[in-house]
Amino acid sequence: MPSYEHKQLVEQIVRLDTPPSDPVKFSKWIEAEQHLALLSTNTNVKEIIVYGAGEYSFIHSIVVPNKLLS
Repeated sequence: MPSYEHKQLVEQIVRLDTPPSDPVKFSKWIEAEQHLALLSTNTNVKEIIVYGAGEYSFIHSIVVPNKLLS
């Protein structure tokens, strides 16, 4: 059964994938800074995204032990 944190991640991806109708805000949204921020912060939480897809995004990750990173 999905956890509360899992549901919050799903809702966050849906929110991030909603393009703004304002052209100026859309120009900023298309740079995906908020999407990248989500990925950055998600590396340090209990519920990590292994696979996620929204209307305009696709996330596919693998988990690697720190000792194997270089």
